[in-house]
Amino acid sequence: SHSRRNDVSFSLLCGGFILPTNLLVVCIHSDLVVMALVDSTSKVSLERSSPLVPPDRHKFENEVSKITRVIKDKEKLIEYVSTDNKDIGEQLSLLGIELENLEDKRSRLIIEMKNIDENLRKLGIEVSKHKAEANRLVIGLKFMTEDKHEEQIKKLESQVHTGQFSFNNERKLLLEIESLKKAKLKVKDYHAARNSVSECRNEQDELRNKKDTLHQQNKAIREKMNSIKDEMAFLRQQLDGRRDEQRERKANQESLTKDIAALYVQRRQLHEQFRQYQLQYMDAIKSSSPETTSRTGRIRQQQEEHRTSREMKRKV
Repeated sequence: SHSRRNDVSFSLLCGGFILPTNLLVVCIHSDLVVMALVDSTSKVSLERSSPLVPPDRHKFENEVSKITRVIKDKEKLIEYVSTDNKDIGEQLSLLGIELENLEDKRSRLIIEMKNIDENLRKLGIEVSKHKAEANRLVIGLKFMTEDKHEEQIKKLESQVHTGQFSFNNERKLLLEIESLKKAKLKVKDYHAARNSVSECRNEQDELRNKKDTLHQQNKAIREKMNSIKDEMAFLRQQLDGRRDEQRERKANQESLTKDIAALYVQRRQLHEQFRQYQLQYMDAIKSSSPETTSRTGRIRQQQEEHRTSREMKRKV
């Protein structure tokens, strides 16, 4: 295909005729002069059938312009393929750090809630123990305060000292007084047990309230973590899509770059072929008859003047 492109380019210089590489066709306006080149050492012979004219520069320049336009069009299609995904990478990094911090905070919350559960369990045991102690002590109490016991003891002692009782009744009063004194001693322990129960229950309430607060915080953290994970999944999906797009653009860019390189080669070959053709033409002119040379020179001058006129019109 490369050889065929060269043949086509060469044919455009020669008026549209494609001939084997060992033949050179010189393009003229109305007729052709055929120069048979048998090999690189052969002498060039001309069969003069019409006036000899120079290579068609206008066709050459048009062909070069076409190739140049195609090159420029393809170069415009090459867009910069950015492989910098720093923006998404930074977002993922920041979200990853935030997720790690939340996971650490949530772990601490869970440990704290487990400690609260353990303390609640221990407090429950303490409540049961103090409550059982208070229930045991309340059985022997006559009154719920020490003052009431003391008041009753003094009353009974006064009766014993001032009253006239039989031996059995007096003995009963003395036993009652002794029982009240023992009960009086238990009142303080009873109230201490009851206070311990109340204190344990208050502490339980505080721990339960704190656990509820921690539970709400844990729930909020879990929701935030799920939101971050969803956002990170979306960014990763976006990053994968961007990388696929970058790969596709890079492939297109490489294809366009190859095409452009081939066009540059084709344009250089076209210049070289035209230059070689000019040299061969000049050699043919030198070896032709003086009449042909003179006539061809006049035609060439006319064509150069015509080309100069066209260029001046284009500039205007």
